[in-house]
Amino acid sequence: MSAFRTRTNTVFDSWSLPWLTGSVSCLRVWIESSPDSRAMKARVSQEPYGPFLSLDDCRRLINDKDTSTARRFQPLIEANILTDRSVFDLVIDNSDLIEAPTIKSARHGISTFHRQLVASVSKRLPGGTLHAAQRQNVTLPSLDSAPN
Repeated sequence: MSAFRTRTNTVFDSWSLPWLTGSVSCLRVWIESSPDSRAMKARVSQEPYGPFLSLDDCRRLINDKDTSTARRFQPLIEANILTDRSVFDLVIDNSDLIEAPTIKSARHGISTFHRQLVASVSKRLPGGTLHAAQRQNVTLPSLDSAPN
């Protein structure tokens, strides 16, 4: 929490922090992703070396992790982290941006989502745009050379 209170122009990736920040001025963003799209992303994250879990195994692993995390955080944040989006300024869904559990599909989804996220966040910032220093381009290896 001390880093959150003292740093500016910083992105914090945290499940619980949005509920713990109170009235601190910041932009709280939730990136929604369906169980199926998360399973495909988890499967792709195993490339190229494995172990290679099935999509069903990936779904079960994600569900178990989510359930465990929700149980641990509920007493701390007094909310259901899996369903409560009331503290967020922006909820953006990237579920439809991965069509198959392949590196090529994941890279395409990342590139597409990056543009959507930057545009959505920019609209909610003072001045309506991300400064060049805050905006990062996602550079991925050529999709032509990516394995399926």
